Amino acid sequence: MTTYISIMNNDMGVVETNYFTAFFTIVQFAISMFVAVIALIWLNPLVALVAILLSLLPLSVPKLFGKMLANAQSQYVQLLGKLNEKIKDFFEGFEVIKTFGVEKNANEAFSEVVGKSERSKYRFNISSAYVNSFANMLSVGVQFAIFLISGLFVLRGNLTIVMRDGEIVEKGSFDELCDMRGYFYSLNTVTGR
Repeated sequence: MTTYISIMNNDMGVVETNYFTAFFTIVQFAISMFVAVIALIWLNPLVALVAILLSLLPLSVPKLFGKMLANAQSQYVQLLGKLNEKIKDFFEGFEVIKTFGVEKNANEAFSEVVGKSERSKYRFNISSAYVNSFANMLSVGVQFAIFLISGLFVLRGNLTIVMRDGEIVEKGSFDELCDMRGYFYSLNTVTGR
């Protein structure tokens, strides 16, 4: 009986949080990533390749820490199952507990299980926060590295994007844009006088 109560209370919540909710988040990020990669390839394939390779770093975080988090979560779910057993025992034996005057013993046993489950939940939440923080810092570092590499390409003349009225009209290296004799060339010759 308590196993079924535990499944309904605890395990279904874990499944909902870890799988159903996460699925839609993954789909959202996959679509965003696909659009961003297409845009990067269109702008400069080399920058796109670097961005894709660097983006693999944050994806390795779950692989590195997944087992640790799974163990912490499993321990928490097991302790919640024990807590449900104690709750069931307490309610089923309430009359017996009152009759024999062992409320203090029952309360201590219940408090011990509650304390263990709360400490386990705390350890899982702390571990999860550390892993998420590490992944976020790594992601920001990757974005910063991509900006630096793109800036290096711009400074070296390998990547120039020309915009007019908020729209990209030309893109390429400095020399390619000068050879095209388009809008960039006209801007460069006007300012060069």
